[in-house]
Amino acid sequence: MAYEIPGMLASFTAGEDLSSAQYLAVKIDSNGNIVKAGAGERAIGILQDKPENGKVGSVMLYGISKAVYGASVTAGDALEVDANGKLVPYTSGTVVAIALESGSADEIHSVKLI
Repeated sequence: MAYEIPGMLASFTAGEDLSSAQYLAVKIDSNGNIVKAGAGERAIGILQDKPENGKVGSVMLYGISKAVYGASVTAGDALEVDANGKLVPYTSGTVVAIALESGSADEIHSVKLI
């Protein structure tokens, strides 16, 4: 069962429609807005809500967050972002979290943000 222990939350304006991106990894774009992170990119954290373009969204920058997996994950795996903003086992991108729970693609589980 996924759980959260917030460490640090911050508010940012969405630079695209993120209304279907809750618990996905986000990054900052060149305008200082949050957008969905892509494959191997350095994410700033996990989106906690569902902001539309131009609306303010909450991002967990540090702590234990719920996140959507994009593949099979084993507890303890180092995780990176896939092309859809989901977390997958690290291969060559940037490690953004550690899996606290095992799970499968499209499931929501707890991760420790780093």
